[in-house]
Amino acid sequence: MKKIILILLLSLLVKGLYSQQPNLETLFDRGKTEMDKGNYYQAIDLFNRVIKYNPKIEYFYINRGSAWSKLGEYEKALRDYNKALELNFRSAEAYYNRANLYEKMGKYEKAIADYAQVIMLNPRYGEAYNNLGNIRVEKGEYKKALRDFNMAILVDSAFAEAWFNRGVAYGKLDSNKKEINSYTEAIKIDSGYVEAWYNRAHAYQESGHLEKALQDYSSVISRQPDHANAYYNRGILYEKQGELKNALHDYNKAINYGLKSANVFNNKGLTHFSLKQYDRAIVSFTKAIEQDSTMATAYNNRGMAKSMSGEVKTALDDFGRAIRLNPDYAGAWFNRGLVHHHLNNQAKACKDWKKALELGNEKAGEFLERYCD
Repeated sequence: MKKIILILLLSLLVKGLYSQQPNLETLFDRGKTEMDKGNYYQAIDLFNRVIKYNPKIEYFYINRGSAWSKLGEYEKALRDYNKALELNFRSAEAYYNRANLYEKMGKYEKAIADYAQVIMLNPRYGEAYNNLGNIRVEKGEYKKALRDFNMAILVDSAFAEAWFNRGVAYGKLDSNKKEINSYTEAIKIDSGYVEAWYNRAHAYQESGHLEKALQDYSSVISRQPDHANAYYNRGILYEKQGELKNALHDYNKAINYGLKSANVFNNKGLTHFSLKQYDRAIVSFTKAIEQDSTMATAYNNRGMAKSMSGEVKTALDDFGRAIRLNPDYAGAWFNRGLVHHHLNNQAKACKDWKKALELGNEKAGEFLERYCD
């Protein structure tokens, strides 16, 4: 009777010990859920508990490493990926995640070696080829990058990001048609791929297909209404087409959405100038100068606007500043000559026009013949 009782007690004790161990699968799934929510510290706590009860499963370390990586704790992430590979040296996922980490750390050679291991273990790992291609682009090895992106596409022809990245590589190689075709494939796969629309618009713009570029920038804006760069570039196209009010609208949108660069304000000023809104042009050129006090063209343009609004003496100062910033700026020399001529300083005007002509401004030659000995 005593033996039976002892066995029952031992049985209950063992059951009690086991009941203290949590369901590891449930804990692990909760950790992944917290990762998806961006709650990385909570995820790490859960992965810690899982590892405490079973420290021999490599993917527990891979996931905790990913959480550390998201937090910028790269050394801790690296330790976890190394531990995962210690437990399973044939884990393609561990090599992939470590390669990704090395890439973030700027250790490109180590990343390349790890991506190569991934591909050796799993030749159909498209993301590894794609990421390897991105490193090649970063290193300026564009032809090697193309081979990697082509392999990623061969593995998965619906891999939109690989098509996009192939377009970037072709763009670096000045293969405009192939660049555009690659972005087009990415858009076919994912019509919401905003950056593919944007890059294709830019490629069209660079190759002189302005109408197609205009359409693509509009497609970007319809999908992402706060895309400041798309408004800016569309504004440039409208300006080239003489649609000045549309150009102004787009420059203002670009500025409202945070693109407050000197170039945007300078272009806006030029549009006001074309509309003979000289006071507004001066305001825009001044803002351009506030953004970049070394922008010689903004000083020159403000000088032109001041000249047209009757502020000829301060216009002289602006042309002088443009020339000091860029002594080879033929247009500024010519424009300052015009102001000197207007102020009856003919000797100074002729001197400036002579310099402008030396720098290649042919119009200055006409003025020299007409007004100078």
